[in-house]
Amino acid sequence: MSFIVDSGADVTLLPFSAGNMLGKQVKDGERFPISGVGKGSIDTYLHEVEASLGGHTFKMTIAFADTDKLDGRAVPSLLGRMNIFDLFDITFKQRVLETSFLKSTSPLSVSPTSET
Repeated sequence: MSFIVDSGADVTLLPFSAGNMLGKQVKDGERFPISGVGKGSIDTYLHEVEASLGGHTFKMTIAFADTDKLDGRAVPSLLGRMNIFDLFDITFKQRVLETSFLKSTSPLSVSPTSET
């Protein structure tokens, strides 16, 4: 399956038919409206799936759209930040249209907050 890497997307988005292909009863998932795709918001349903990227297998949350078409166009397959950006160091090389994923070796950390 191919995706558009969307660093502005909170969650990975797939069309309705992809959920069926993965054996999910799409509308049994948690309803999760999203905006920024198409002219308004779109209803999606969250499901946890097992995924593999670069030989690494992990669980991730996917938002399956309630349709395959949006504004007369196919719902895009977007790879969002949730799960992926925490697990991989990602490099975008715009000049050569290349995106690379390297399994992160650093532990997850929380940035310190300042108190006033």
